[in-house]
Amino acid sequence: MRTVACHNTALELEWTRFCSDTVVQFVKMLIETIRQITPNVPTTVNLGHLSTRIDHFDLAETVEFISGCVTLDNSIPSPEIALQLDRLRSLKQETGKCPDGSPGFWIMGQPVSIPTTSAIHNLPKPGLLRCLAYQCVARGANAVVFIPWRQPRIGPEKFAGGILPHHVRRENRLYRELAQLGEEFKLISAAIKDTVVRRPRCHSLHVRQSMGY
Repeated sequence: MRTVACHNTALELEWTRFCSDTVVQFVKMLIETIRQITPNVPTTVNLGHLSTRIDHFDLAETVEFISGCVTLDNSIPSPEIALQLDRLRSLKQETGKCPDGSPGFWIMGQPVSIPTTSAIHNLPKPGLLRCLAYQCVARGANAVVFIPWRQPRIGPEKFAGGILPHHVRRENRLYRELAQLGEEFKLISAAIKDTVVRRPRCHSLHVRQSMGY
């Protein structure tokens, strides 16, 4: 069915921005409640994906430090992942500090397997997790947290992978690869400590929203 009037792009743009402001206010309300209970615990939200539905710059002002995730999805090209990381680095440039007081951001909840929304849950190719972790660090990440530690036993995620599989043996490939990555990070941590990656503001949500309509 078609409407009589033409497509109102201005109205859709205003609706998108209204929804973004609503989400930001909701998150702000939640964080204010959390701060009343745990005032000394830093807060953050997942700001990983390049979405035009939420203004991440406004959302970043509601938290103490920036965090995000990199989806382990074969359909996402490497340049787009790089853009996601650069966008994270450009958020909260003046006041953003990680829990240890250093500038940058954290990768929170880096999956070790293909998302459960995929039709086939293949293990990542050998070296892919290390490659993504180094890409995150090279673009300003101060921490990379991998999940889940153990493969879930119930729910749809039981068909996805974990650092430790159902039989909880440490000789599996994912565990060995992440253990190797940890040893490598120990070797380079002294060299990259206190280094700061240049922070450009490379993302304009309002421009992307306007071009999308």
